[in-house]
Amino acid sequence: MAIRIGLVGDYSPQVTAHVAIPQALALAANEARCEIETTWLATETIAQDIRQFSSFDALWCVPASPYASMD
Repeated sequence: MAIRIGLVGDYSPQVTAHVAIPQALALAANEARCEIETTWLATETIAQDIRQFSSFDALWCVPASPYASMD
């Protein structure tokens, strides 16, 4: 079973961290011999249903602001 990690932020391919974080997590998972699944959670969707967080094993609030929603 994969470890599910929610990446909280507004993905942009121009942001180095946004590209690097999933790659770094994949490298770490390979080294630890485990499976991971990353899902981007756009800030505009967070307030709509916070129950979505319960399906994740971990959350990572990614850098690069301003976020689309500060709520």
